[in-house]
Amino acid sequence: MAKLSPEINKTLSSIKQTLLDIMDEATAVEFILFEKRGETNETISFLDEMKNVSIQAEDRYFQLSKLEVSIAQAQPTASNAMIDLLTRAIEQNQLRIRCLATQYSRSKIRVAIMINNLPPIPNQETRNRLLNNLRRTNLELEEFGLELDKIMMILEQEKQQNKLNRVKQKLNLLSE
Repeated sequence: MAKLSPEINKTLSSIKQTLLDIMDEATAVEFILFEKRGETNETISFLDEMKNVSIQAEDRYFQLSKLEVSIAQAQPTASNAMIDLLTRAIEQNQLRIRCLATQYSRSKIRVAIMINNLPPIPNQETRNRLLNNLRRTNLELEEFGLELDKIMMILEQEKQQNKLNRVKQKLNLLSE
């Protein structure tokens, strides 16, 4: 099995732990936002950002782990190309971690502002009560509409009856 220097092992461990921390924190913020505000037009972009940060950190973590396994399986030692690839991956991931951390921090601040500025989503009991009230109001409006239609039909019948009476009166006048 190919051995890596203690310095590279320490750097890899640090990078992978940082990636795990970013995944954990982004997922936690995503969960909190979803719990407090749900998936709405206002929150969807923030939920997507947090999910994206978590997925990118996860991809980087697995990329480094796969590279570590490949180097560990190299016999008798890892090739220079593999070591160069690992060195480049470490450098890229250190830069990417800074980008992910910045993206996460900015999104976290925006999410905190959003959470504090929006009214909370009501609990299930309140949502059910409000939904029942809306359903009742909808049925009352439908009932009112039907009553109005009934009144309009009565008025239309009276109008037709009055028209018929006028026509009959004119016919009677003409017949006399």
